[in-house]
Amino acid sequence: MISAACYPGRDLITPRQRDIIEFVLTNFTGSDRTIFDSGNVLINRALIDDLLGERWLSDVHINTWALVLSAHRRRSPAQFKSFLYISPDHARSKCSNSETLISHVTLENVSKANILLMPVHTPGHWSLLVCDLMRRKWDFYDSMPRSVHRTSLPTLVSAFYKDAHKALPSDLLTWKIEPVDKIPKQQGGTDCGVFVLKYMEAALSPSEIVWENHKNWQASMSRFRAEIAADFFRVFHEIIVANLTG
Repeated sequence: MISAACYPGRDLITPRQRDIIEFVLTNFTGSDRTIFDSGNVLINRALIDDLLGERWLSDVHINTWALVLSAHRRRSPAQFKSFLYISPDHARSKCSNSETLISHVTLENVSKANILLMPVHTPGHWSLLVCDLMRRKWDFYDSMPRSVHRTSLPTLVSAFYKDAHKALPSDLLTWKIEPVDKIPKQQGGTDCGVFVLKYMEAALSPSEIVWENHKNWQASMSRFRAEIAADFFRVFHEIIVANLTG
């Protein structure tokens, strides 16, 4: 198990972030110990060890980050575009229950959103598909560009449209899917999930991202992972307190 006193990125984050992580790692021992459980987010100690230990991220990590971004936007709405999140669970689901996973994609919610975030999983790799509802286009973020990562995109969009078409623009299937150029690329074999989390955050920025200023993401992976873990725990605490005092 990851030690609270020694994990990659520990010395690269703030003392407050270290304190938050240390508290959780010290008090939640055992790989199957549940730290947070709400909706489609069930985080146990093993998943946190994967995040801090520079291992592969799962769909649970991705779903949790969407929860964190929602909390950030509620706290600072001017700093994040409004968005709806489409979990990768939708693409994996059977036809019988796929619609329940996007029940939040309503006509009212789409009318209020600027962005749809759709993480994409292909064997051994995470990437991100972003629907810009204002510009009427799809942007594709891939930290390790390969043609095989793009082949499933039209099918994913069609399946999503089939389940949510009543809430979506009628011509959405005709919108172009374009790769985003000059974005940071990965070199590590297990970091694609972290890149997707950072891409999600960047896609919600109200100002244009100057990608030339973000070339060193790979060198910052250990810090990013630790910062993300601290963000997870901070938002978990906020949600638990809100539920108790609600």
